[in-house]
Order: sequence, then C-alpha cells, then structure tokens
Amino acid sequence: MLPGIAGIMAGVSGEAFSVEFLGYTENEGNLTTYTFLAEDFGLPSSTREIFVGVSWAGGATVRAISSATIGGVAATIHIQAGVSDGVDQSVNAGIISAVVPSGTSGTIEVTLAAAVNLCAIGVYRVVRRTALVDSDTNTHNSGNPIDVEDPIDVGSNGAIIAVATFSSENGGVTWAGVTETYDDTEGGGSSPHQTRYSGAFISGLATEVGRIVSATQTASSPPAGAAMAMVSIN
Repeated sequence: MLPGIAGIMAGVSGEAFSVEFLGYTENEGNLTTYTFLAEDFGLPSSTREIFVGVSWAGGATVRAISSATIGGVAATIHIQAGVSDGVDQSVNAGIISAVVPSGTSGTIEVTLAAAVNLCAIGVYRVVRRTALVDSDTNTHNSGNPIDVEDPIDVGSNGAIIAVATFSSENGGVTWAGVTETYDDTEGGGSSPHQTRYSGAFISGLATEVGRIVSATQTASSPPAGAAMAMVSIN
C-alpha cells in the first residue's frame, strides 16, 4: 500500500468520532474479483469501521460491484455509479464499509458483475460513527475540462468521504468541498488503459444543507468519462 496521510484521531481511550485516511492501492489485472492483501486498518477499536472508496474501469459496458468483504466481514455497498465514455471504456466509483474492530491490517476483496481492467481502493478508518447522513453520485461523459459535482447534506461534526474515476489519465484532479487524499493513474497509456482515480475527505464540519462537492479534470485528450461517489457521516 502506498503511504497514507494522517487524518484526525483522538487517543484509543475515549476516542471521539473521527476519520483517518490510511492509504490507497491499485490492481491492474483483468479480473472479476480483486483481492487486496495486508491493507492497513489502523488501530483496533470496538467501534472501528473501515470505509473504502472504490474506483474501477473496464470495457464500454458499466459493471457494478456485486459483493465485497473487508477483513473477512461482508461489506455494505453504500453507493455506486458508472458511465461509459461512449468509445471503449466505462468508469465507475463506489463506497463500501464494514465494522472491523480487531486487527491492524487485513484483506479487502471486491467482486464485480464481470471482469474489468482496473480496480483501485482508498482506505479510511472511522470510529464512533452514529449516522450515515447522506450519500450521492454523479457521472458525466463529455467536456474538457470534465467535472462531476453534486450537493450533499452534512450533520453536526460531520465528515464526507468521496472517490472519483476518470477515463483519461492525463491531467490531475482538482477537488472542491473536500480535501484530496490521493490522485493517481493506471500504468497503461492508451485507451482503454488510461484511467485516473482520486479520493478525498473532510471532517469537523458544521451542519450544512447542500454542500457542493466536485472533482474536476482538465484532460489533454479524449475520450471523456467521469464518475463520483460520496457519503456524509457523523
């Protein structure tokens, strides 16, 4: 796993609600089930949940996540969306989670409806969550720059976790309304192997209705396709 950047975390004793970004990993195999071994889960806690932002890309047909496990626990698929770029590739984004109170690392497994050529995950440690306040997705398949943007409601002392996938590897992703945690590309350089994926989160928010979250990419070459998924928790 590539190094993470620390989020906000109180001590193990008397932990308050918090979200911590742990890192991200990609697999460029042509697979239906992607298995990510020895993923960092952070410090154990009786209330610990592992949230995972998932990006995946394949042929022109959109493929959905059919099931997933985190540390051997069946994951909840909170939200997912995908779009075809109209040429030869679909891009997809989703968020899953599971309560995993013990262990400092484990396996994350994502099974799709059919094979794709990339799956990437961003991993977050969440403790003391009381609610899933809101969730939303957005897709777009035209334009340069191309952006995915939507409003999301936020609860008191709330947090947002977001993930986005783009069908062009060219051009970095700029987030608004959240803070980027990673932005990387698939190793191949020609369609349909040119995906870019990015994640972001923010915490410590006040109650807000319709906070705008967006991810924008200025790509140097088409085709264009983008998908975003996000959840609001507290």
